[in-house]
Amino acid sequence: MAPSSPDQPEAVPPSGWLQSISNILRRIEDILNDLAGWLILALMAVGVLEVISRSLFNRPIPGQINFVELSLVAIAFLGLSHCQRSDGHIRMTLLTGQLKGRTRHFISIAMLFVGLATLSLLVWSTFTSSFLPAWTIGDVTNSTVRFPVWPTKLLVPAMLALVCLRILITLIQKLRMKPGVS
Repeated sequence: MAPSSPDQPEAVPPSGWLQSISNILRRIEDILNDLAGWLILALMAVGVLEVISRSLFNRPIPGQINFVELSLVAIAFLGLSHCQRSDGHIRMTLLTGQLKGRTRHFISIAMLFVGLATLSLLVWSTFTSSFLPAWTIGDVTNSTVRFPVWPTKLLVPAMLALVCLRILITLIQKLRMKPGVS
């Protein structure tokens, strides 16, 4: 193993329990990310069928718009934790890119705390103000085909909670790292 540079924190191998949780979460994230991909494929198929149905038979597919709307929410949120794990989010590194060593390490940890706190509030907020009312009143789409809305509204806080768990694991791993000497 190569020695760590002064600019990079020294990695500490993850402990057994942390690695086990991370591996389980990784499998869940991969499945959810694949599901989002299959939903995209389904949306494309429905779109093609809609065009064919309108062109050849002058008949739209009932509920197609609502299916697309609800699926887009699922597509956006199912891959969120996978994106966090793979560090795929867009970042603005104009200032943090200039930091080195301990300062960069501590700023990274602070930002994870901020992200965890923010997402925890979003989990609570979306669960109590979006999902619970939809569940209580039995909210459905307003079209000829009535889709229940509550599953999609439950998906949002559930996927945000999954991201919180991923951030928590990352935070624990970063806190266990030994920052290099500046």
